[in-house]
Amino acid sequence: MRIGRVVLFVDDVAGLAEFYQRCFGMEIVSKEKGWIELDGRGCNLGLHAAKGADGEGSNAKICWLTGDVLGEKERLEDLGVKFVREFEWEGMRFADFVDPAGNVVQITDRGA
Repeated sequence: MRIGRVVLFVDDVAGLAEFYQRCFGMEIVSKEKGWIELDGRGCNLGLHAAKGADGEGSNAKICWLTGDVLGEKERLEDLGVKFVREFEWEGMRFADFVDPAGNVVQITDRGA
């Protein structure tokens, strides 16, 4: 697997996308209601709408890309990882867990 994207949960998706486009030349990879993904040339930046995202605590999620979410989930569970959420959306699969430091981490086939 490889880290494919970091997701920031923010109030103003379009405004933050404009900032990263203007300041860092990032281009839009995908755009949907409440979501813009920017090309990070190796690790993309996903901007996800979330009410109350105020900069306190962690508003980020590390996303590992894989073509086999179920297989990787099983492998990680064998290593003691406890998943807190698993879902499908528009044909894509996602599974979330919390690392030992409290960070949300996801394995997904979105963009893999």
